[in-house]
Parts: sequence; C-alpha cells; structure tokens
Amino acid sequence: MAIRGYAEPKDFYADEPDGGEAEPRPLKARRLVEMVEGQGQTSRRDTPRRELPRREASEQPRKSKPSPQPYRGSAPALEPLSDACTVLSVTPLGEGETVAVVMALPTSAGGKPQRISLHLLVEQYAELGVRAGEISTEVADAILDAGRLCGAIRRGMAMLGYGDHSARRLSSKLMGKGVDREIASRAVAYLVERGYIREESAATLRARQGMSKGWGERRIEEDLFAHGFTREAVEEAMTQLSDVDWEENCASAIRKKYREIPAERRELQKLMAAMMRLGYDGDTVKAALRRALRED
Repeated sequence: MAIRGYAEPKDFYADEPDGGEAEPRPLKARRLVEMVEGQGQTSRRDTPRRELPRREASEQPRKSKPSPQPYRGSAPALEPLSDACTVLSVTPLGEGETVAVVMALPTSAGGKPQRISLHLLVEQYAELGVRAGEISTEVADAILDAGRLCGAIRRGMAMLGYGDHSARRLSSKLMGKGVDREIASRAVAYLVERGYIREESAATLRARQGMSKGWGERRIEEDLFAHGFTREAVEEAMTQLSDVDWEENCASAIRKKYREIPAERRELQKLMAAMMRLGYDGDTVKAALRRALRED
C-alpha cells in the first residue's frame, strides 16, 4: 500500500548504462561512485564540446510541454467532503510519543472550512479513538481540548528541562506564556502524577543550593516558599539540612565577603546586618564572628 507523498521505490533508482542486469543502485550513490572512479581521468573541461545544430530563423519553436499534474493516487483527498467536522489525517511523530492530527472545522460564516493542526499524547489519541473521517462537534471539541492540554504538557516538560520547579511555580510560568489557568492546572497535575515534578526532592536541592551561597535557614525557607513549594516539601528540605553547622556556614560567608574583620564599630554593625539579611539570627552571626576572628 503506497503512502501518500512518497513515490514508488523504483523512482529512486536508475538502470545500468550498458543495459545489463546488475542490481540497480541509488542515483546519489551512482554519482558518488562515478566521481571516485573518475579521479585521474580526463575531466569534463578537457572533453570536446558537442556542437548542437543551429535552429533556422524560419523554424517554428517547439511547443512547451505541459506541466506535470499533481499526484492523484489512491490516498484520500485532504479537503473535507461536507460542512461537517472532519479529521483529515492522523500521523505518529518521533518514536510514538505524540500524534499529529489535522482537522477541518466549518466556519460560522459558512465559508471555506478552517484547517487546524495539533498534537495529541498517545494516551489521548487512544482514549479518544481518533480516526480519519467525519466526526461530531462534541468529538471535535474533545480533540481540541486534548490538543491544548498536550501543548501545555509539552511546554511544561521543556521548562523542567532547564531545572526543577514546584507545581505552583510551573503553573504560574505556563499561565505567563498564555496558557489558560484550568489547562495549566491539569498539565501540572499530569506532570506530578507521572513523577516529572517531585516537590520534596526539588525543594531539598534548592535548599542545598542556597546553603552553598552562604544563606542562613530563614533566607532558605523564604526562598522555598517564594518558589511555590508546599509546606510539607519545605519542612522536608529543612530536615535534610538539620546536620548543617550554620555557625560555620555564616563564618565562611564572612570570610568570602571580607578579607579582614573590620575593627570599627560602625563597620562591624554593617557586617552583622549583611549577615542577618542572608538569613542568620544575631546569636549565630556573633558566634560566627568569634570563630572567624580566632581563625584569623
């Protein structure tokens, strides 16, 4: 059975020039072989040009050949046969993760039907039972809704490829890209259900990144809540950091920020204020200062 848009295999081959019965080779391969085998032989520039007969002035010009007609095979026509909603084609993409669907939908003015292309996940395609042919308005609406959801899911997966997100943060980003709130919520729920979003592990990873920046506990918690992680995920992340020596973490931040501990009272107060903005309490900053001074 021929696939629409593809010619028969014989169209991609050429006969041997001597008319022999050797296995035909692809045109591109034949040309490559001829180029390799012809190295060192007479080039085309060295071969005499064949004189073409001149056309007399009285000779009538040849009639141009008619342009080839488009392929009219047995594949179904892409134009809908009526004003009903019609699925024109269904094509698997990639390794089968998604399916491309082309539909023709009637317009309200009764003009030319509108052609719409969208993608469906394999499970959506199987659930809806999408097949080429006329469909009802209800089925068309269901396919359109599934296409919007598939688009949001794929966009969400692309965002997760750049780094972990909380469910709330990812939903907010999708809506920022123009995705409807309800569609964004369903897309995020799909990603959570299938393990693409792991709130607790993502929160723990972000908390450790904050700790490596010299942040204190309060600053890390505020950052996790600001990025939309749930209270349970934040509590789990902070539990994972329960063995951290926060005094040493603060002292390390002081050593990175200041080459020498300032002796003047005003400058010392500025240092303490800067460390408290990083999320450390006053007692922790004082203990970290004493530790940094001892090491100096």
